[in-house]
Amino acid sequence: MAQTEDKNIFAWMDRLNQKDLDGVEEIDPYEGEEVDEAAWQRIRKRTFARLDFDEEAVGQLKEAKPYKKASRRKWLAAACAAVILSTTFISVSPDARAELKKVLQFIPGFGFVQQNEDSEQRAYVLPKPEDSIGEYGKITVEGVLIQRSGGQISLGGDNVSATAVKSLILVTEQGQFEFKQSNALWGGGGPWQAMYYYEGSIPYKGLENATLRFGNTTIGPLHLTKAETADDLAGFGSSDIRNGIRITGIVTPLDVNIRKVNLLTQLSGQQMVDSHGKEPIAEGLQLQLTDNQGRALSIKKDTGFIKPRELLFDDPTGADNYQLVIPAIRIVDPGVKHVKVTLPVPEEGTREIRVSSQIAGFPVEFTRIERVSAESVRIEVDTHFDYDQQRTLQNYRLFTKDGVSMSYTSKQNERTLAVETEWLSVEPGQKEISFYIGEPHIVVKGPWILSDLQ
Repeated sequence: MAQTEDKNIFAWMDRLNQKDLDGVEEIDPYEGEEVDEAAWQRIRKRTFARLDFDEEAVGQLKEAKPYKKASRRKWLAAACAAVILSTTFISVSPDARAELKKVLQFIPGFGFVQQNEDSEQRAYVLPKPEDSIGEYGKITVEGVLIQRSGGQISLGGDNVSATAVKSLILVTEQGQFEFKQSNALWGGGGPWQAMYYYEGSIPYKGLENATLRFGNTTIGPLHLTKAETADDLAGFGSSDIRNGIRITGIVTPLDVNIRKVNLLTQLSGQQMVDSHGKEPIAEGLQLQLTDNQGRALSIKKDTGFIKPRELLFDDPTGADNYQLVIPAIRIVDPGVKHVKVTLPVPEEGTREIRVSSQIAGFPVEFTRIERVSAESVRIEVDTHFDYDQQRTLQNYRLFTKDGVSMSYTSKQNERTLAVETEWLSVEPGQKEISFYIGEPHIVVKGPWILSDLQ
């Protein structure tokens, strides 16, 4: 356990600017207090608490570099001192303290937060989407991210033929840089989205008036700016914590009346938010947005692609701030180990069964199986969904033993939206069926109240 905690500490310390910490380790506590090993542990806890970070999440941001044991202790003293300078033990200027805590930056358009390793090397981003009309219809530059190590650009539009353009050119004062298409998605003959990437260094100078050349269409100028930084997620906007999960809302004005809210959530491992309740997660579990006068605002429905971590809404009155109430969220956890389930298959008709399993600690019970035809069975299942629980299982996905997603059909309960029936394929004469359940869909109870979105 101690080794794991140390790794998280030193991984965090690796992201600090060592020049900013020079000499800090020489500051002694007042009253000549001796700091023993137990005290260092208390300081470590206080360090992460003051930064409002989750130790485990911080440890996952970057792999620690090798340090000699002696220098580690010196850095531990420096790092801990740097972030508890406002305690009764140590003091330093507020400006220095603020600089030491600049470790996160928000990437608009992509809707995520990343580590900022060096305040002088902050990423350049597109603050809000940019639209253009050309030979491929409407094209929206959703996001631009330029870093010393390369760049990413996200595009979308309403004419799927645009996905045939496999590269685009970023034009800056320093030259032209070709971004290649990494993936593209589309639905029918209409909406599409594509990602483009560049490997190599792009000079930051001149990005303020960059343009994009997409086929014969020029988009821009794109007024790229340095990414916003904050001490922690709460520093980016209105924030709330429930059940150990922090949700932060960042508002971006898109035009006179339209606003976009990016919802950032701190989760561990591979967990991701599948829904914040833009559409009901279950009966009665849907988010509510109001302006500063308490008037309800309607959230625009997604068109083309579902964006669960993004809200668009109209505000014709131009309110100063908003309140968002999120009664529950749904989390999907791809990191959970798949669990094998084997069920008997009747030759014909229905058989009552009681096959119990569990995933991520949640019970799952298969109660009945019916051979619908020679090549199909219907299975009834109970996930024990419970509105009163802080966390409850709503659904999961089915996989083969090789981890490949299976082809199957499901039916959900009308009120809870929990899975209750599944149809799977079988072979004629097959006497049992095996599959694996994984990627649990877990509903986490709130409410999260973001009371000062602006």
